[in-house]
Amino acid sequence: MPRYRKVLTQEEINKVLFEDTDESDLDLSDEDGELDLSNTFQASDSFTLLESDSDSEDVEDCKYERQKINLTLVFTLEKPITKRLVLAIAHQIFDPIGFTTPVMLIPKLISQETWNLKLKWDDTLPDDLVRKFKSWYRQLYLIANIRVPRWFIISPTTESLSVHVFCYARQKAYATGIFLRVKQGDKIVVTLVHARSRVAPVKTVIILRLELLACLIGARLLSSVINDLKLYDVNIYCWTDSTTALCWIQRDQNWGTFVQNRVREIRSLISPSVWRHVPGALNAADLVSRGCSGEQLLQGKWWDGPSWLCANEESWPKSEDDPDEDLVSSEKRKTIVTTLTRSDENVDWYYNYFSSVMKIVHILAWIFRFYNKLRKIASDS
Repeated sequence: MPRYRKVLTQEEINKVLFEDTDESDLDLSDEDGELDLSNTFQASDSFTLLESDSDSEDVEDCKYERQKINLTLVFTLEKPITKRLVLAIAHQIFDPIGFTTPVMLIPKLISQETWNLKLKWDDTLPDDLVRKFKSWYRQLYLIANIRVPRWFIISPTTESLSVHVFCYARQKAYATGIFLRVKQGDKIVVTLVHARSRVAPVKTVIILRLELLACLIGARLLSSVINDLKLYDVNIYCWTDSTTALCWIQRDQNWGTFVQNRVREIRSLISPSVWRHVPGALNAADLVSRGCSGEQLLQGKWWDGPSWLCANEESWPKSEDDPDEDLVSSEKRKTIVTTLTRSDENVDWYYNYFSSVMKIVHILAWIFRFYNKLRKIASDS
């Protein structure tokens, strides 16, 4: 594994990712736009990449390619296919940024089905799940062909910079994706910054709440990205296809416990005014919440963001102002009001003559006793 004589500081990392430096400091290939850090390390006086005998080295289950800065996974499929094996393979891929999130959601969904079936760790999966897992596994090697530029193309000539958060939910999973939009002259570049997906709880949760959960992880992830990349003075846009979740976030009302707690956290992280509506077909987080094969991920170029983001802001989707008020109100906190009306005209006579409750009880007892005796005498005669 390559070793460094000095640990990179945050400023040096930001320089590599954001600054438009000269060729001696930063070498970008004109053909594919990939970042080659080898020249940068060798030319610098402060840190140097020690030479290696080969162009690639194996580190546990990963292959590290020095010149291209790629990680390639190497593992074999065992038999039988069990819940333990599915989780083991799914966690062998270390992707903290989330470029492969749509692909890696598939084994998570398969694992969720094994929990619903109450399978033990070493039980063989049903045939339909085995076929689904093998189909996913056969195309897993294709993710090694993913090539994503590491430079965000931010320079003094940048005209505008904005961060876009997309949130989407399905019955089985919910997800979020964050993209950086950079405009320089007539050129607009959209780059994936971070993505994350989660499977829905085993216990059934209505889709409206899952959509709110998608907005929550989007807000959390955005807060982390802004702090890590120091993007404090950029325009922020948060997109969701759920008009109901939008109303919960933007309206200052007393919601039920589940909605209220999550809305409170979202509003503490992001201003409600930056949230917008986007149709589901144009939501970039749709693929992340649905999952896909390795081939579909490569063909779709999902990490380049939705095509409409490369257009002018006037052509972006417009927010809808026609939510279903019944769905919105379904999560309002229930308020119970009790009223008591007392009329002096209907007060029984004995309240005016006796101040002791026990005395009234005794008197009424004697009255009922006398009444019962009279009724018995009348029935005997």
